[in-house]
Amino acid sequence: MNLRIVALLAGFVVALPVPALSAPTAGAPADAPAARLVKLRSEERGPRPPSAASAAARREAIAADFLEQKEIGRAIEVLKEAAQIQPQSGRIFARLALAYLDTGDFEFARATVDAASGRADLEPGPGELWSEVAALFAAGNHLQDAIAAWELLERSGDAGPWVSSRIEWAKRELAVTPGQRLLQGDRFAIYSDSGVSETLVTAIEEHLEREYERQQKFFGAGELPGPQTVVLYGGRRFFSLVSVPDWVSGVFDGKIRISVESSSRFEKEVASVLSHELAHAWIRFLSRDHAPGWLHEGLAQWCEGRRIPRKDFAAAFSRLPVYSLAEIEGNLGRRSDRAIARANYVESLGLVEYLAFTHGEGALVCLVRSLSDAPIEEALKREVAMTPTELVARWKVWAGV
Repeated sequence: MNLRIVALLAGFVVALPVPALSAPTAGAPADAPAARLVKLRSEERGPRPPSAASAAARREAIAADFLEQKEIGRAIEVLKEAAQIQPQSGRIFARLALAYLDTGDFEFARATVDAASGRADLEPGPGELWSEVAALFAAGNHLQDAIAAWELLERSGDAGPWVSSRIEWAKRELAVTPGQRLLQGDRFAIYSDSGVSETLVTAIEEHLEREYERQQKFFGAGELPGPQTVVLYGGRRFFSLVSVPDWVSGVFDGKIRISVESSSRFEKEVASVLSHELAHAWIRFLSRDHAPGWLHEGLAQWCEGRRIPRKDFAAAFSRLPVYSLAEIEGNLGRRSDRAIARANYVESLGLVEYLAFTHGEGALVCLVRSLSDAPIEEALKREVAMTPTELVARWKVWAGV
């Protein structure tokens, strides 16, 4: 992202260049946002201008329509005008911050949050707007910015007790990740501890780019929304903070987080973890975050290249229990017992292998996509003509367990 000078006038950002609004073309609908803005500005120059509250409210509505039409630059210009008219409106500041975040402009979004925070007379506005601003900052690993937005949420009076806990969590995460570097690309924003070598970070970026294209082809998808945040930890400080067992080297919680050694060597194990966690991002996106744990973990293992020969399942499950899909879902939330976790991961991969063998890899992708608008029971019936119980039973016969 190119750095730009941010000028503040009356506590508000004014420096972002945006396209100027011209008069509506001949035949343009009178209710088009550009036409309404021209009309509003004309009224403001007339003998009976609207009140400040009315002018700001009308600009908010016009900006909403620009956003609906994906004309984000125009929406930003109009929201900036609204904020200058009503600089005490936290609602307008929040909508402007969201518009900047929609373009990936964290720098100007944070300047907007700072401008709002600095006003003693601020009417913070709807808490859900600041909650959304904070969530987008946090998803992009801009934790200090997320804290500032959560604090505005607290000022709004709409905050529950969870907000204080999120602020404390973000502060703890900042404390265990000092001096992180950022390698920013179109597809990945890679944050790395200062102890992780640049050679290793470069190798990780190259692997992720290759894997992105491979998995994109596998899932038959377009692009993931925005750059994916990847956090590389030189050690297990963060993993200890969130009580991740020491046998887990990667997690996906909306960000790809992995623990690496500080050496410059790119090991096969690191490549597998990266591929696994990236698959979670695709599954979450394509299923609209409705995929159950067994499908997440089974398909992520499949995407990293892990396979269990069919003849080996009988021996593996002579020592491991077989669970229902509902039991796997519950168990995956409790990773402290390594033996139970191993049983669930093996069974999840086995179920995916069985579906790929009997219905083809395409059925796996169709199943994930079906979950975007259907529960797992309906999606299974639609794509592979089985209930959850039938899937486990038929897999057991196929695997000989």
